[in-house]
Amino acid sequence: MAWIVQRSEDVTAFVHSRRARRLTEEFTERARGLAAELYVRACELHRLNQELRQAHARERQVAVACRKPCSRTPT
Repeated sequence: MAWIVQRSEDVTAFVHSRRARRLTEEFTERARGLAAELYVRACELHRLNQELRQAHARERQVAVACRKPCSRTPT
């Protein structure tokens, strides 16, 4: 005599949890990458803002220096 035993279970929740875990790991890795890119960009913007402030200060100094000789009236 031979028996055939077949067992079925609903594995939907298991498959969904594995997929969710994998997606969460992928999302976490992607978020870390984006955070690193954002940090690099923020540092670059900070540096560029400093350069812009310095250039603006130099421009003001030149403008003030140019006004001094022009504002003198001959005596």
